[in-house]
Amino acid sequence: MVRLVSTALLILAGTLAQAQPVCHDDAVSTAPGAYLFTQSGQAFQIFPGEGGLTETWLPLDRLRVCRRSGNAFELINTSRRGEQVGALYEAP
Repeated sequence: MVRLVSTALLILAGTLAQAQPVCHDDAVSTAPGAYLFTQSGQAFQIFPGEGGLTETWLPLDRLRVCRRSGNAFELINTSRRGEQVGALYEAP
């Protein structure tokens, strides 16, 4: 019985973990409109219509980078009250 409950809890924990977006912290390097480059060297193409917001983001602004699905990400500027944009990861 204990083994059954343990197995059920492990399955539930795995399901919940998969439902959560995978995020990491980074910082802005440059944000020239349609693209944003991070201090760690990642490049993102900002979704159309949202690039104007990132033009005001400054180098070293703190970011929370969260994968939504595939190469779609959400970039959250934690230095600017949580301003956020959608973006596609651009492989180097």
